[in-house]
Amino acid sequence: MIINFEDYTQPLTEDEKSLINKILQAFLPDPERPITNDAIADFMLENHGIRLLHPRIQKILSTIRKMEIQWSGRIMIGTGSGYFWTRDENQIDNYIKSLEQRLDSTNALVESAIGFRTKLMCNPQYGIEKD
Repeated sequence: MIINFEDYTQPLTEDEKSLINKILQAFLPDPERPITNDAIADFMLENHGIRLLHPRIQKILSTIRKMEIQWSGRIMIGTGSGYFWTRDENQIDNYIKSLEQRLDSTNALVESAIGFRTKLMCNPQYGIEKD
């Protein structure tokens, strides 16, 4: 579990694991059409009477991708438009690049926070504003 993001990263419960097949139904009839978290939440409520919050939808979708589940030779990717299934090399390459860019951005934030913490430890007055 990731600190401060427990809602998004806590392991799936057995009940949530049992929802994987139901969530996959939300991609019918066209798995190549992007679908948003809102649309999946609506689908689950309307078709299965199950209310899911966005953090748990994201965790279930992340689990599906980590399980390497395929849909007719397609993998699930996530974009700003939503989640969808593809075998298109350009889309997959862009998805990989997007993931790498997010890693780079996160690493830059880590370095910045480490730098600030180091300055703070070396000079406890650093960051304290005086009137």
